[in-house]
Amino acid sequence: MEEQTGPEAPLCGMVYGDTAFWTCAAGVAIGAAGLVWYLAGGGGVMEAEAMLESLWGGGDVAAVWRDAAGREAPAGHWYLGYLDRPDGLAMLGAVVCCMGGVLGTWGALVSMLVAGREKKRPQNRLYATFCLVAAVLLTLCAAGVFAVR
Repeated sequence: MEEQTGPEAPLCGMVYGDTAFWTCAAGVAIGAAGLVWYLAGGGGVMEAEAMLESLWGGGDVAAVWRDAAGREAPAGHWYLGYLDRPDGLAMLGAVVCCMGGVLGTWGALVSMLVAGREKKRPQNRLYATFCLVAAVLLTLCAAGVFAVR
């Protein structure tokens, strides 16, 4: 029986997939380390029971932070100042996972531009334009410039 071969996977898809996968894998490892640290008895920024009670009670962000941490809700990347605590480390892991999509999209764009030069196909410009728009939007959202709601 002959070996069947399918179409070759596009370079941009492989670049995106590999980048997003390995970045997310690193984020999961970081987040898991924070979770294990928390379960081992590390003191967190928030009191877990109070946080869950406030969340299940329908509290908003300000109420959850006030009830669980005893202070106002911080803005932006609050966890960067708390990497010495388990929940700060776990949040860093979640952020690294989200960055997988951002980095993968930029990598896909670069690979589209490189492959487009080699093959000189007009549709590559259209796909690269869409990818550029997506990469810019993802980057702006990740930086906190604006939120998509």
